[in-house]
Amino acid sequence: MKILKPYLIGQMTIDPITYQWREDIVEYARTLPREVQAHLDIINPCGNKFSTKIMNETDKSNPENFAINVNKYGQSRLFPAVDKSYVKEDSNCAIFNANHYTKDIPFIGTIFELAWYHDQPWKPVVGVLEGDPAEDFLCKHPFVVDTVHTWVKDPIEAFNLLLSLRRV
Repeated sequence: MKILKPYLIGQMTIDPITYQWREDIVEYARTLPREVQAHLDIINPCGNKFSTKIMNETDKSNPENFAINVNKYGQSRLFPAVDKSYVKEDSNCAIFNANHYTKDIPFIGTIFELAWYHDQPWKPVVGVLEGDPAEDFLCKHPFVVDTVHTWVKDPIEAFNLLLSLRRV
């Protein structure tokens, strides 16, 4: 059985929801039968030591501290290379959470990741949006329309859809 390797892309800010939806998928996967878990490799960019350290060190009452902590040692310059590797080499599908939780912070890195998936149309991309993608400024853009294969309303629904596509 082939291993399902979804990469969880979407906005990352101080807002806990930008981390929580990813953790919800990871926790949900832990409830699946062991034979399913054995064929999963969820790529959660928020689940590494670097991201966890930033969240733990950031004063949540001041969102500017998040950016300061991310850029503290210049380590954020690693993100493009690491994220591109996740898309190009490690993953075989993606969940794209298009919900814009922190409106004043663009999610440019996520758009780059989406573009890299555009270069690999054989990798399914499931979009998540609480609203209507046909009415959303970002989601109705031709590049996004051409890259996201289908839309659902909930991250767990997206994960289950990808699970249903895997070969048994």
